[in-house]
Amino acid sequence: MAVVFYGLLQATRKPFRVVVFSGFGHVLGDGFGAYEEGVQGVYIHVSSDDFSIVLFNSSRSVYVRFQEAYWRDEQLNIVASRLPSKNYRVLLSVSDIGF
Repeated sequence: MAVVFYGLLQATRKPFRVVVFSGFGHVLGDGFGAYEEGVQGVYIHVSSDDFSIVLFNSSRSVYVRFQEAYWRDEQLNIVASRLPSKNYRVLLSVSDIGF
């Protein structure tokens, strides 16, 4: 789970965007605190119907628990994850697709 904070800094009137990951779930922070737009190469996009955090060119990462998640094949049989649980530099996006 991620929490996104955004708004305007009162002193400079510049927009700010900050993402904080909870300590629960399958996607966790890297242990170095909040992810702030423009700091350490972090890019954060927020609009009325989507949110993205991009860490491709960042020194930051997120820890993804692939091995702890349940995976199923085409016949819905439980299978092992093909990816290891570890830190990844990701593009994580969540959108409201209107269903």
